[in-house]
Amino acid sequence: MKEGDVAVDVTENDAENKSEQEEEGGQYFEIEKIMAEEVKDGQLFYIVRWLGYPPEEDTREPASELEHCVEIIAEWETKKAERLKQKGISVLSSCCTYSF
Repeated sequence: MKEGDVAVDVTENDAENKSEQEEEGGQYFEIEKIMAEEVKDGQLFYIVRWLGYPPEEDTREPASELEHCVEIIAEWETKKAERLKQKGISVLSSCCTYSF
């Protein structure tokens, strides 16, 4: 993504997002899912799979740019917690890179 582009959660209202995107003049990209997360220099990043794009087009996006994608982030956090629990790991906050 570049400045002016808009990332949207595929579970959100598409018409509303397209309208918002058109007003801002950026392109419209839908997030299929979050693949991983990492913390670099104290900042959280998500590795994002874009709807309609192959894995080699996944990008690293600052969490601050995806704050409006509440449902997709909640889905990621739930899946991450379930996988860590299966491994017998209890994590209260993100501190490392996780990829599933």
